[in-house]
Amino acid sequence: MLALGTTPHAQQAPPAFRSSATVIAVDAAVIDKNGAPVTDLTAADFQIIEDGRAHDVQTIYLVSADPAFVRAGAGAGTAGTADAAAASAATTPPVRRELRSRVVVFYFDLAHLSADGYKRSRSAVEGFLKDATGSADLVGVLAGTTMLNKKIDSDKAGLLKAMNGIKGPNLSRFGDMRSFPRILDEAEATAIARGNEETIVRATLRACAEQPEECQGKGGNEVVRKQIEAKGGEIASEALRDAQSTLAAVQTLANGLGRLPGSKNVIVFSDGFFTVELGDRLKDIVTLAARNGVRFSTMDTRGLSRDPRTQNFMAAQPFVTAGDLSSVSSDTSADVLSSLAWDTGGEMFMNRNDLRPSLDRVMQSAGTYYVLGYAPTRTMDGKYHEVTVNVLRPGVTVRARRGYIATAPAAAGAAAASTASGASGVATAPPPPETSLSAGNAADAAPAPTPAAPRFRPNSDKNVAELTRVAPAVGDATAAKALADAGWDAYALGDLVVAREKLSAAVATGQAAPWVSYALGFAQYALGQFDAAAQSWTRVRTAVPQFMPVYFDLADAFISLGRGTDALGILRDAAKRWPTEPEPQNALGTQLVRRGALDEAIDIFTALTTARPADSLGFFNLGRAHQLRYLKLQQNAAAARIPTAASIGDDDRQKAIAAFRKYLTLGGPFEKDAKDAIATLDWK
Repeated sequence: MLALGTTPHAQQAPPAFRSSATVIAVDAAVIDKNGAPVTDLTAADFQIIEDGRAHDVQTIYLVSADPAFVRAGAGAGTAGTADAAAASAATTPPVRRELRSRVVVFYFDLAHLSADGYKRSRSAVEGFLKDATGSADLVGVLAGTTMLNKKIDSDKAGLLKAMNGIKGPNLSRFGDMRSFPRILDEAEATAIARGNEETIVRATLRACAEQPEECQGKGGNEVVRKQIEAKGGEIASEALRDAQSTLAAVQTLANGLGRLPGSKNVIVFSDGFFTVELGDRLKDIVTLAARNGVRFSTMDTRGLSRDPRTQNFMAAQPFVTAGDLSSVSSDTSADVLSSLAWDTGGEMFMNRNDLRPSLDRVMQSAGTYYVLGYAPTRTMDGKYHEVTVNVLRPGVTVRARRGYIATAPAAAGAAAASTASGASGVATAPPPPETSLSAGNAADAAPAPTPAAPRFRPNSDKNVAELTRVAPAVGDATAAKALADAGWDAYALGDLVVAREKLSAAVATGQAAPWVSYALGFAQYALGQFDAAAQSWTRVRTAVPQFMPVYFDLADAFISLGRGTDALGILRDAAKRWPTEPEPQNALGTQLVRRGALDEAIDIFTALTTARPADSLGFFNLGRAHQLRYLKLQQNAAAARIPTAASIGDDDRQKAIAAFRKYLTLGGPFEKDAKDAIATLDWK
């Protein structure tokens, strides 16, 4: 029996690897005019357009929580004569059908819910939990920042009981805005805080028309104006804080739900909020959600009355003067709800006092959807690519995410073969502490993971080929090689289940080369079997410890499992083994940033840029780490009301600017990010 990592055999030729291993997977829910799922489509019925170019569907799965839909497709693609079936198979891939439980989280955005909005939301969710969920559905409820029962599982009765403990929304900001002098909404408060003269004058005139006595006498108008300016600044600050809190919760869901297989659904109940200053963060969350197969649908809970000029909060309807066209005429509070839904392939609902029918519609399409796989013609260039999914059959509606970030090997730094959500070598803002998201009894309630959301990793074929060169198999292992080659062929075509079976069988012979376990890890990871992938990659690391990419893949698997400490240990080992190589140092520093260990991360990036002054990514990461530490110091100083807060952390601010400027001199794919950071930091 031949063990892994044996002596290379000079005569043995490595297997051929296909460049089509990079496959983009898109979930697409298709409904008819009555809102019912359409389940008889084939690959030929779909059209996928990326950046204006049409692409063939290479793999297609119909995933459903309804056994009837799965049974109805038994033998699909084989009906008719044998000749007809063969002709069909030659031109279009067969539709595979998978039974899978629905996974859904209901999110009550308590920071942005009015009393009426919360009442509508709660009524819809309670009704749904009582009479519309299946026994195998996995459900969670996030109220503000609290995950009820601390898990997602099939215990609906437990969730209904836990909902009795929700304290309800925070109405303090609504009350503050309605006290004199009144502010219509967060957008108006932000405009006032920015010193917009037109908005300040309009708010002052409105206040004086509502309570004329406050503006009488010498300087009366000026006194009210000063009150409005002070109040606008205070409300704008609170609104920004609450918007960041809500986005942190949404980001936690987009990240944490990625650990569960297949498509996940989040239903957001909110009155909406102002996010003009947080557009980049919202874009990052949408990207993360798309990468992890998380679809957001949003319910605008304001009902039929969405204009603050006509709403009656706490029996205090604002006075409306002639020509008082507030900033809400464009309804900026709803922008975040529409972007979150449309960009992740969900739906947005508004102008509804009864939210239950909308909730039923979302959950019906969430239970049955297609997974379409196609090979992009462009490389993984780190850029955003627009994707449009069309259905050629008339009378149906399709909902799918609008694009994806093609994670580039160069942009991912250390993790050329890693997903951007894992052991990436690019420092970003550390995510908020994650809400506990455990699968509960998911292992019993849900079917085994299937390729509903294949996540092929950039450069996988390149790294597998490199491992073959570093540690090929020896001796006569004909059976193992045949199984391995068949498994890799299936992987290259996007058939992950067959790939896993063949590659596992090859490894089980005990005569497989290390690259087989490595490729098996890819298939397992793409199927959401992160623990199995970690075991496969651990075998490779043990057999070929000098193969650097496996360290980053293994760390990525641990991150997906929520084992951040283990991931950090793997990256520390890599950094120690290759002390002068940029990739492991960047990866380790980035993971430290994710965990909030900014001091140690800065030390690592500083040492890296000193040793490798031509490594542009190291300077970008150094700048980002200094920027994050500066912002953290500023926030702490502001919270403590330190009089000299403006000067706190100024050394970090200046070092961040210098590092970003050095990065721009050296060049790299994050030029816009560096320039934006400098523009934010260089305010003196």
